[in-house]
Amino acid sequence: MTRPRSQIVSLADTPYYHCVSRCVRRAFLCGDDRYSGQNFDHRKPWLVERMALLAEVFAIDIAAYAVMSNHYHVVMHVDRARSQSWSRDEVIHRWLRLYKGDPLVHRYREGKLRREAEFGQLDRIVETWRERLADISWFMRCLRVIHASLILFAQYGHRAVFPCKTNAHIRQPIQPNTDHPATRLTTRMAVA
Repeated sequence: MTRPRSQIVSLADTPYYHCVSRCVRRAFLCGDDRYSGQNFDHRKPWLVERMALLAEVFAIDIAAYAVMSNHYHVVMHVDRARSQSWSRDEVIHRWLRLYKGDPLVHRYREGKLRREAEFGQLDRIVETWRERLADISWFMRCLRVIHASLILFAQYGHRAVFPCKTNAHIRQPIQPNTDHPATRLTTRMAVA
């Protein structure tokens, strides 16, 4: 029986973890699908580029990875000390590279916070984000969400609704059987 990561992960014992994420319902992540006759090798760069972006944003380093036909492996090193050393503004900057953020945070960035209670709430939000930026579950969530969104878009031609702000920048359909330039969307999306 599987157990949740919160019961398995102990950063006091080791900061290195091996995570696996697989597709369901005979779905193919990469490679040749013998049932449909389609080739999905164009998806691998999406995943690799997203891992690179997340490694820049999170306090998690990628030690190794392997992308297989219906699953992928990621060996990661969690550097909690690095996340604890980040300033309030650094945490905010990193989080906003992935998510839209809280309106209070945007008011802070515009210099519009005045009351002590607002700064207290801001500090609570930032500490939550700091914890998430050093959390394996949040890393894997961000990795899976954008990849699932791109795959759904490629298969069905519409945007899936996910919390990451990056999926809002997908504009054109992706042709799954070609080396279409849209396979490099994640690089452009990360900048926006």
